[in-house]
Amino acid sequence: MKAAAIALSVLVLAFLVNVVGIFIFPAYKLKIQEVVGTKPKVEAEMPAASNAAYKDDIAKLQDTIEKLTIGLNAVQTGSIQPAGVPATAIPAVTGAVPARPSIGTAAPPANAPVVPTQPPKPKEYALSIPLQAKLMPDVFVKKGDNKGIFDIKIYTNLDYTTYRDDKHKLNIYAFSDSYSVILANLKLASNVYVVKETDSFFEASFFLNSTNAKDTTIRFVTAIEGKAYGFEVPKAYYPRLKKLLTNK
Repeated sequence: MKAAAIALSVLVLAFLVNVVGIFIFPAYKLKIQEVVGTKPKVEAEMPAASNAAYKDDIAKLQDTIEKLTIGLNAVQTGSIQPAGVPATAIPAVTGAVPARPSIGTAAPPANAPVVPTQPPKPKEYALSIPLQAKLMPDVFVKKGDNKGIFDIKIYTNLDYTTYRDDKHKLNIYAFSDSYSVILANLKLASNVYVVKETDSFFEASFFLNSTNAKDTTIRFVTAIEGKAYGFEVPKAYYPRLKKLLTNK
């Protein structure tokens, strides 16, 4: 762009020198005509009409010079794009050059496919081998839905997996937390269950006695092999379940 501006300036300067020479020095005008191969028109004197024509030529010359000056300024400021290149291909530089975005921050294309994010799957806590060995062959459980611990749905901070035996209507909760954590949380549900600790099973255990006198479901939590498990079973099947769990 700078080279184009210099070349245009030289052409304008040469043009101005020739025009001034023609009007000021008649001999110079004759020399130019001889070079280009034209013969001068000889007149004894210049009539008044010719003076008016020369004034008109001078006005046209001034207009041409103004246009050339505007063109030169346009080249210098960069508002004229090179031939054959669309204006949108060359960004205008105004002030500081914008910084390049860092790697990894570029926005995705507008037509990029949106990949839906999947919610994380809840962890599954399996029944221990010793516990399964004691329950079989009477009890065969399958994984069920987590609908709340002992029908209490406020314990959203406790992780667990529900297992169910439809034949005996038995629910087993395999907790991720320790026995002491489960005990402390269920003590908070005193308006629904009354906690009663016991040593009837392998290790530490506690029952959840319902405040509803008509409730016939037995609920208890016990520690087996260092893990906490909750059991929810009809009163009619409880003696058999207790025998399975305490059988050596």
